[in-house]
Amino acid sequence: MAATNITIEYTDSPACEREDFVLRVPAGIRSKADLLAVLASAGHFPDYFGGNWDALQDSLRDLSWIGNRKVVVVHSDLPLRENPAECRTY
Repeated sequence: MAATNITIEYTDSPACEREDFVLRVPAGIRSKADLLAVLASAGHFPDYFGGNWDALQDSLRDLSWIGNRKVVVVHSDLPLRENPAECRTY
């Protein structure tokens, strides 16, 4: 069953509920590789995660390994802000 209820938040959200699966992205992420590694770890992505934008999109569309009804991505700050092209892609 694919997860379809994904919310991306810039800061902690009071909308998060106890049963939600929350991926927390720490402040100071400056590289695509670091961002993808953090998301893969926080999201418990499968070992075959490819570490690229397409693999991130595929993983966020699947999330079948997470039993929670809602997945929330919480950012401590804006990742990749020093690289506007990569930030827009993200």
